[in-house]
Amino acid sequence: ADAAVVVVSVERGAEVQTEEVLLHAARWRVPVVFALNKIDLPRAHIELTRAELRRQCQRLLEQGLVDVDWTREAEQAVPTSALLQQNLGELVRSLCGIIEGLPSLPTRPALPPTLTPGEGR
Repeated sequence: ADAAVVVVSVERGAEVQTEEVLLHAARWRVPVVFALNKIDLPRAHIELTRAELRRQCQRLLEQGLVDVDWTREAEQAVPTSALLQQNLGELVRSLCGIIEGLPSLPTRPALPPTLTPGEGR
């Protein structure tokens, strides 16, 4: 994976699954973009969820479970509504900004397939 998109519901907040995703992202050393989803709900607590996400990222770092500080990324989490398709373009732009900064794989022509005698039967 080139990057991870971590979607956190503003209804439920950062849960155990969020921590698990961050542990995997740290292990695979991929950048992270956060999305705060369900902002269309009447009881959406965007800033509360953002603060909770920042605290979770800080706690993982302080406990030595990850060696990456994602508090800035958590602060810049994109509020979205998948249902109403709000801010999805902004989320894609955030992701593209991260992916553009990654080194690209070298491009070279593919080698033709070869068969070793006795294999592929």
